[in-house]
Amino acid sequence: MTDYCEIDDVLDNCNIGYQELNFTSDAEYRSYISRLISRASRTIDRFCRRPNNFFDGGALITEYQDGKPYPKDGLYHDTNRADDAAINRRTYQLRQSPVISVTSISDNSASVGETAVWAAITNYHIDLETGKVTFGWNASFSVSTKNLRFIYRTGYTDVPDEIKWASEDLAINAVKKAVADNLNVRVKFGRPSPIAMSGKDVFTDEIREMLLPYKKVTI
Repeated sequence: MTDYCEIDDVLDNCNIGYQELNFTSDAEYRSYISRLISRASRTIDRFCRRPNNFFDGGALITEYQDGKPYPKDGLYHDTNRADDAAINRRTYQLRQSPVISVTSISDNSASVGETAVWAAITNYHIDLETGKVTFGWNASFSVSTKNLRFIYRTGYTDVPDEIKWASEDLAINAVKKAVADNLNVRVKFGRPSPIAMSGKDVFTDEIREMLLPYKKVTI
């Protein structure tokens, strides 16, 4: 699992020394910041409903969907008729997008309870931005349950700027919250208490707005 920003970027922007949080050395403080960045990065993953590595190199996904006949428009949420030159084509919506690359799309022709027999389907088009797969008019696959297998890499090859900025802001806000809490307690502990990343003074509305374009839409 990748962290989305650098320790030095957080330190440079928060401008808070290790003494303010009762650390005894800069190395101890940097270790604390590193843990905050990791927590901030995983908080972003959870908020955006994205798998590990989605925002840095992409996540490899194996997804199964039902093979269905040509339905009437709107009958299934993940399949519909697509008219193209008067030819009806079946389309499927992958659960994660954007798509970096497709490893394979396969159909299992075995009956339920039998050993799977996977055959590659090559007659399709995919919209990499939306994750919409359109099969060719002569693409043949079974009508069954979970017999279509999509293996693909989804996400971003490099960390988007907004994700980097959001992780920095989360870590900085957590440090500032720890300093504020430290000033408000009578008994000073050796190190700051854990900070809830989900709190509104840490996970601010500005950070939320920054992340919304990357949040997975639930169908």
